[in-house]
Parts: sequence; structure tokens; C-alpha cells
Amino acid sequence: MKYKCEVTINLPRDSVVALFKNLKFRHEWQPGLRRIEKIEGIPFEVNAVSKLHFLMKNKEMVIKETILEQHLPDYISAIYVSRGVENISTDEFISNPNHTTRYISEQAFFSNKLFYRILFVFMPSMFRKETQKTLDAFKAFCEGHDLNND
Repeated sequence: MKYKCEVTINLPRDSVVALFKNLKFRHEWQPGLRRIEKIEGIPFEVNAVSKLHFLMKNKEMVIKETILEQHLPDYISAIYVSRGVENISTDEFISNPNHTTRYISEQAFFSNKLFYRILFVFMPSMFRKETQKTLDAFKAFCEGHDLNND
């Protein structure tokens, strides 16, 4: 299953990317994120591996994140693996002439488990809504964040 979501953020691209890369703020815009455990490499560099610990519906979920490509401020690509599902996510940041930033998130989900494959076919909007919710939360965070206090 593949899809794209996007949002326009009312800040210049450099500010948006700086906030995106600042791990101390990630829990403020990623729903359920409790902590990030660095496993190897330098965060946001190719082959860096982290475990993202989430609390979702009173259950802990751990997602392994591996950076595949890093061409920031233009885009970054990572693979997320958890419970038999792989998700390749590419986040692109486009600078608009009016000092806003277009943030496009492209998602590709894969699984060998029948349950997830059925979800991908019959409930793709569920995944798309969650991605859009995260992008909207990131937009709200960026636009409400005081850049002078970092």
C-alpha cells in the first residue's frame, strides 16, 4: 500500500527542518511517543538505528527506525519495522516563495502477514488518516513553537 499526505507550514524550510531534526521535541508532535533509544549511528544519518517507544491504547509498541537516505533539507527516507509490518517513509520539505514550507510524506507499507495485507486493501484510509494527523500535529507544533528559545 502506498500513499502521500501533505501540509503547508507557515515557516521557512530551514526552521521547519531544524524542528523536525530536533529529537527533544519529537514527542510533542508524534502521538504516543514516549522515548527514543539510540541503537547505533548518528541520528538522522544514513544507517542510524533507533527504537521508538510508543504507548498506544495502553500498550507499549516498539518500532525500529533505520535511516535509508538523508538529503536534508530536501528529504529524508527511513524504514520503520514493527510486528511484521515494514513502512518506508520519505519526508520531503519544499520551500515556497512566500516563506512557507510544503511538507510531503510518502508512505509505503509492506507485510507478509495476512491480517495486515487485508487491512492495507480494505482500510487504507485508516493509515492515511494517522499519517495526516501526525503531519497536522507537526504543523501545529512548528507554528506554535518559539524559535528563539531553542
